[in-house]
Amino acid sequence: MRFYILDDLVSPASGRPLYVANQEVTELAGPPVDRCARWCGLRGDSAATATALDCERCSRMWIEEGTLSDGEHVFPISGGIPRFVAEAGAGLDVDTQESFGYEWQHFDAVLPDYDTEFHNYFRIVPREILQDAVVMDAGCGMGRWAGQLIKLPVRRLYAVDFSRAIDRAAAVLSDQPSAHCIQADICNLPFRSGTMTFSYCLGVLHHLRDPDEGMRSLARVTAGPLLVYLYYALDNRPWFHRWLLALVTGTRRITSRLPKRAMLPLAWVIAALIYYPLARMAALLARLGLTGIAHQLPLSHYRAYSFSFMVGDAFDRFATPIERRYTRAQVADWLARYHFEATFSDHTPFWVSLGMPRR
Repeated sequence: MRFYILDDLVSPASGRPLYVANQEVTELAGPPVDRCARWCGLRGDSAATATALDCERCSRMWIEEGTLSDGEHVFPISGGIPRFVAEAGAGLDVDTQESFGYEWQHFDAVLPDYDTEFHNYFRIVPREILQDAVVMDAGCGMGRWAGQLIKLPVRRLYAVDFSRAIDRAAAVLSDQPSAHCIQADICNLPFRSGTMTFSYCLGVLHHLRDPDEGMRSLARVTAGPLLVYLYYALDNRPWFHRWLLALVTGTRRITSRLPKRAMLPLAWVIAALIYYPLARMAALLARLGLTGIAHQLPLSHYRAYSFSFMVGDAFDRFATPIERRYTRAQVADWLARYHFEATFSDHTPFWVSLGMPRR
């Protein structure tokens, strides 16, 4: 980690500034550093005390190991990552933490499909929003979306995950000096209020034990737009889709309790016997000009994706302990409670919504 991100970070336990101690520092060139606005992490003092020489030194310093402290609570820095949650859970939903950690360690390849899916998520985000933005990827997993977004003209990106997937994200983003990985719970984010000018949280809130707590935390640290993706309740689909969803939900109650090492081969079976045949049937119908019928097939969204992508999504779908689903109206109402005006994508996956802050 870099000293200067302490201008944005605070203790999630107290909200106070953080000091670095017991640090192992190496020289690693980064982008030029302007004097911080609130807190000089290098000096452990007010930003007003920093000199131009301090900022020049700071741009070349990388903290590989050490601790962060607010004077009362201590948090480790390990592998260059500040860690605000314990591996054993520390009050989190441990099963969910372990499930996602296992998933992103085993589905850690950066697939070509991610280019298409990134476009599907971000098509409703005006590019001027990202210009020189301070961005948070809340629940980044192995960094598949952060790796795409950091190529755009953002100033700084924070990739945040509460599981050990953050280590894979750090590897994916290792050649991007403007990206910073943080291991933290999105329900208790270690950032000053209003730090982010744009945040996104894709496929995460519906897996939380308390989704409202997660949304409250996101809204606190986000001064600008918020992009969310939440599993839909199939409210824009024919009735038989909801009947099939009930069947799948019943199956999930069994598969989500399986050991992850058992769920891994089962995901391949589900992808081979269900995802792949339906996706290929939808692709064939679309090629024949029957796009409307293709769209009505279950799992038609996957017709443009590889088998590897399907396996990863099957694991995610059937292994994750908690899953909730929302109608479009519920998503809009939920964002409105946190003072965001919702705009929706009319393309799969559903529901993707961009919340613009109400002034």
